[in-house]
Amino acid sequence: FAGNAADRLRARDCLALAGMAEAGGADGDQRAVMQVILNRVRHPAFAGTICGVVFEGSQRPTGCQFSFTCDGSLARRYSDAAWSEARARAEDMLGGATHAPVGNATHFHADYVYPWWSDRLDKVAKVGPHIFFRWRGFWGSRQALSARYAGGEPDPLRLRDTALATAAANPLPGLLGSGEAVRSITRDSVARAAGEPPRAAASSGQPGPGAGVHFVLVSPGDSPAALVERARSLCAGGGYCRVQGWSDPAQVPASLPLSDAARRSLRFSFAAANANGGEAIFFDCRLFSAPDIGTCLPAIP
Repeated sequence: FAGNAADRLRARDCLALAGMAEAGGADGDQRAVMQVILNRVRHPAFAGTICGVVFEGSQRPTGCQFSFTCDGSLARRYSDAAWSEARARAEDMLGGATHAPVGNATHFHADYVYPWWSDRLDKVAKVGPHIFFRWRGFWGSRQALSARYAGGEPDPLRLRDTALATAAANPLPGLLGSGEAVRSITRDSVARAAGEPPRAAASSGQPGPGAGVHFVLVSPGDSPAALVERARSLCAGGGYCRVQGWSDPAQVPASLPLSDAARRSLRFSFAAANANGGEAIFFDCRLFSAPDIGTCLPAIP
């Protein structure tokens, strides 16, 4: 890292934040994400600073490069211990350490999603819950990582405030208003999370309609009966399907299995009828008092 002391502090904190937000607390997972960010800084297709890469696109309603900068996750708080560990890894990476498994990858996505661009890039590796890619041809070669770092790291606090303001002005879709999920997980990823072998895919190679687990946003003023109807629509097509809802965008999980914190903040749970049983409908009755359908979620200490 060739920047001055102020640049290094900003770069360290942006790198550490991205590692925690995208990869959790595992050492190798965080380093893999950090390596992608450093690769992007050296690639002419991206911003020329570390904070610029991390927050790239977050000032727009759509187009953020890292989802945590535009989905409300910036409001999350991390423990002092988590910050200390992530900052130590970031310092190590800024000091010249590399994470060899991901090589010169410039893209990654979680293994429970299937973005449109993944078929257009070359897969490099799978590290933890993420799959890493590089562009094909010269753009994905080591020679393409030729940009020189010139310093001038933007203020991450200002970038965070701008990103949060943009997210607040363009909120994630609520289930009742849009009928859409914030995040969907395929049947195969559900099976893997449960320790089961993947199920056979449909003839198209993609999961069948509605199959999987859908994370959604709900509001206290939503009609419970209307939420159930929307959930049934999301699960149209048969197969294993569950819809789980939270009222705070920052609490919507990134993956399965659900953490204890995600279970405690769960507000709505719907399981579609299938060969294993009938519909199961639950509401957090502290948020939805006396729902006219389903039963109350059990309290989790």
